[in-house]
Amino acid sequence: MAPNNSNSTGGSNEWTVLNKAVPLIPSELPREKIADLLRTTSNSLQSASNNPFETKTIERPGDGVAFVARVTDPVAADGWGWLDDEAAASHVLVDGAILTEATRALGFNAGDKFAVISRKRYSLSSAPDLQFVHYLRIKENAQKIPVTKEAIKVEPSNLKHKVSI
Repeated sequence: MAPNNSNSTGGSNEWTVLNKAVPLIPSELPREKIADLLRTTSNSLQSASNNPFETKTIERPGDGVAFVARVTDPVAADGWGWLDDEAAASHVLVDGAILTEATRALGFNAGDKFAVISRKRYSLSSAPDLQFVHYLRIKENAQKIPVTKEAIKVEPSNLKHKVSI
């Protein structure tokens, strides 16, 4: 999974999402648990007789929102503006599988004075386009990163005009 460092929003906010609801997950999950979820989903898809994915508009998912999606580059917009580029890291798991984690840590919406949300996308090397996507609110005790016009990498896509700060 290549990091999405585009200065654009990636186009529309339409994602190809697994049509099975994921409950709110209020904290980061262990990598092994995410890998298990992706393996189970991938195995289920191989035996599925119908297409379990649907196109959904994603508009600023809140704290704890998670979903499984088929993701291609560039990554679709999600409604959030971003002050940082997406950073990717690979982790070798106990069984030798490689889990890639792509993180955007500084998300904001129009009118926010500070970054308020982060997004992580996870994929296994065996099925890189199948991804677990998870949004978490930035912790209250974290350093507050101000939203400034100069720092914006991606504008919030819910706006009809550019952000003026």
